[in-house]
Amino acid sequence: MRSAIQRLVLLALGAGAVISCDTRLPTASRRAAPGTPPSVVVDSPVVNTQVNLGDSIFVLVRLTAGNSLKTLTVSADALTGDKDLGTFLETPRYATVKVDFPKGTRDTTIRRYLKVLDPANQKLDSLVILAIATDSLGLVDTSRVRATIVSGPHVVIESPAPNDSIPPGVGVSISAHATDADGIGRIQVHVTGDPTWPTPLDTTVVAVYDGSSRDVTLNAIVSIPLNATPRSRLIVNASSTDAARQPGAAAPIALFIRSAASIAAPRVTQVVPTRSELNDTVVVTATGQGIVSVGLLVRDSVGNLVSRDSILLPAPITSNVHIGLPLKLTLAQQGRHLAVTAFAVDQTGKTGYAVRATIAGSETVLGNALVDSTQIVYGQTFTLPLAGTVSDVTVDVGRGNVFLSNTDHNRLDVWQSATKKFDSNGIAVGSLPWGLFVSATNPDTLLVANSGGTNISRVFIGSASVPALHEDLANRILTRNVYVHELIESRDNNTGKGTVILSPIISYSDRPQNLAQSTTGRIYFSTRPTSFAPSGTIRYVETDTAYPAPDPRIIHDYVEGLGGTEFRYVIFNIDSVTVNTAGPNSPASDDIVMWDHPYGKKTGVICVNARTSSGALDPRCRASTVDGTVAGALNSSVIACIRTMAAQGSDVESVLRLDLTKLPLSDTVFVSSSFDHHWVAFGEGNSAPGVTGARVVMALDSIKAPAATRPQFISPLVTVRDLTENASERVFGLALDKTGKTVAAHGLESYFTEVDDPFHLRLQGKYNSFDNGAGVALHPDADGRNTPMASRLAFVASASGQIEIVDIAYFINRGQLQLKYPIYGPLRASKRMPGDDPSIVLKLFALTQRGLIVIDLTAADIKAGPP
Repeated sequence: MRSAIQRLVLLALGAGAVISCDTRLPTASRRAAPGTPPSVVVDSPVVNTQVNLGDSIFVLVRLTAGNSLKTLTVSADALTGDKDLGTFLETPRYATVKVDFPKGTRDTTIRRYLKVLDPANQKLDSLVILAIATDSLGLVDTSRVRATIVSGPHVVIESPAPNDSIPPGVGVSISAHATDADGIGRIQVHVTGDPTWPTPLDTTVVAVYDGSSRDVTLNAIVSIPLNATPRSRLIVNASSTDAARQPGAAAPIALFIRSAASIAAPRVTQVVPTRSELNDTVVVTATGQGIVSVGLLVRDSVGNLVSRDSILLPAPITSNVHIGLPLKLTLAQQGRHLAVTAFAVDQTGKTGYAVRATIAGSETVLGNALVDSTQIVYGQTFTLPLAGTVSDVTVDVGRGNVFLSNTDHNRLDVWQSATKKFDSNGIAVGSLPWGLFVSATNPDTLLVANSGGTNISRVFIGSASVPALHEDLANRILTRNVYVHELIESRDNNTGKGTVILSPIISYSDRPQNLAQSTTGRIYFSTRPTSFAPSGTIRYVETDTAYPAPDPRIIHDYVEGLGGTEFRYVIFNIDSVTVNTAGPNSPASDDIVMWDHPYGKKTGVICVNARTSSGALDPRCRASTVDGTVAGALNSSVIACIRTMAAQGSDVESVLRLDLTKLPLSDTVFVSSSFDHHWVAFGEGNSAPGVTGARVVMALDSIKAPAATRPQFISPLVTVRDLTENASERVFGLALDKTGKTVAAHGLESYFTEVDDPFHLRLQGKYNSFDNGAGVALHPDADGRNTPMASRLAFVASASGQIEIVDIAYFINRGQLQLKYPIYGPLRASKRMPGDDPSIVLKLFALTQRGLIVIDLTAADIKAGPP
């Protein structure tokens, strides 16, 4: 629901359009006899009108006088307290309006908007709207109308337009739009005719809703009596209540009855978007003597007709039409500039063409009609069933489903190619779902990283029917946290005394964010930085069912080492470490105690117990066992303890002189996989403190090995230097090709790097793309620089809503796709889906705050490149 200030601004703009439109309709039947005191009647608002908090009030006042009218004053005061108790107050709530009349004015109608004095005042008061008229002799008349300030739904009368004119004997089409965050319970439209009409008009149309929708439009047609008095008026009111029965109302509007002598061809206006998608709508407003059809003429830049389409309007015939007409263009029109002209036909066969909104009359000559130009953009936008932030998108091409992680509603939204719309129910998953990945080992399973917890959902997607899709809740993957310890060991060469310094335990954010799976079944994921744990990491975890609780492991190979000769050990994958300090005066060495659990097991304890300086076993480890066996006791170095832990089933790792300040990742880390799932890539969204440029890290994991082993290869830092020389660099998107020959990273520019033949992560070329990035995607058949020309493509997105097509061998532009809306986040590419037009060679999927953009490309949309 719009704020009170927003509504005030909108109404103030509307007021500006009518503020000087006093209408003086001298009619013999209304003119008072000379000497008669003035008469003032408030036609609008009517008694007991509801005024939305913060809205201006539209006031329509009719005045007659026997003498010349002098002034009119209109005010609106809040009523509080009780007269009997002496607490009654009338407090100005709206700015007073004063009108001075020209000499000789005796019969007129005044329209004004009363504006709120203090927008910050949120009290829901009763109001009295007071109109006071004086004539040239000082005679006075007063009219009062009571109203109520309410804070319910925001209601707008979208059609007809205020002050529009309609002929008698036809229907007036009314559209009332209500929005409210609590849901709409009821909308009511009330239409009243001038009291002088021979046939009275007082009609109410009501629609009742269940409160589940926050945005509802009521469309109604009200018949105007055939004998309605020409040049008189009728008033349209619209009100609504929300699900909690709080009322809200629109500013009423006045309409005029047109004289039969003034009947002309329909007057048509249009609203054409500057940028239009193929099926976007042009809003057409037409008024006339019974509108029977409306349509659109679409021409190209040289005037050739591209399409002409019209629709017959259903009975009853109305004098005013406000409708959105779809352009209904084909894929061949994408990227072109077209000219649009709307038209309408009345029941007498007269055709009126579009005119500017500032022109009062109609236009019957097409050559003189209004022409609005629009750029036909690429893609069609589909609105989410529940508005929210989408963090990732992935495509199931064979079944024609596209999955979006709706983070705000803990669900997956599913767009179906067969119906070209979203399923309304979606799929429930864990907390704050983020990254999505179709399993590399089971294509009927979708992996979902739940960044609001420490788990990964497995969702069954093996059906084209969305109701059959669901999370396999019993097999949700739960992840342990991973702690990092640092020990500094030294030994006195003279005495042989060993000293160990233990740094405070380090725990990074462990909430999975983006993820991918290799062909071995390992899941690779980044963790989401939070305000409490601002440092993220990249990790992998086994999914082998032989391990009931597989342990995640932090990837650290990309981190530089520290110089020097100090024995500083960083220890990963262990539960706890303590040091028994012998003290400075003791000749004994410090002792170490390490605890862990057997890899992948829910229970069990491994403990390596160093002897204390007194020679006794550390009592905290005495009862610890592994499969019933007491753990070993040592009095030796850090390395000896680690080796003993590993021998007993721990997956402990130690790295000498690792610079832990370079390990954390401070922003979103993107994860991508080659189409054959042999390679997995990580791209750092922003450089961490102390790091020059964002980092790209890759893992080769194509050979299944025992769980306690590592992938075949993980990038050391020296191999990614080519992408990190720019200190302000960041990564907006990351993509791998079919077999992992090429990785594309979109940063301030677009970087294309060969992965492993013969040198790992050596930069091959750059393309100067937009630096306000969104995502990047590679053609599904792209397979290194030797890919055939038609598939040798990358798609680089900018946040402003443009996608550039880039040749990944020659790093040149092969096309540019303009979208209607700004985009963010990932970009995905797929082949055409079942039922798609055979001319479609590729599909792209992008995210906007308005929903999902689906882009269908034909061969004509892609420029030819070098052979």
